[in-house]
Amino acid sequence: MWATSVGNERNPLHFLFQDTTVTNYLARDPEQDLPAYAYESNLAALHGLPALNDATNTDLRHSSAAAPG
Repeated sequence: MWATSVGNERNPLHFLFQDTTVTNYLARDPEQDLPAYAYESNLAALHGLPALNDATNTDLRHSSAAAPG
């Protein structure tokens, strides 16, 4: 797990990014308990993470989420 807290204090921005990545991209389950997530449970999503994080092309026409036009 990424280091995002000291004791019970959490850096809100770091925690938000970590929680969003795990719940919405890796687990695709908004109810996923972040500390309980097993990263090895979906290796395809884990290996696809760099493509998401390193994206630099602003042309989103290839994305199925992009609006037609």
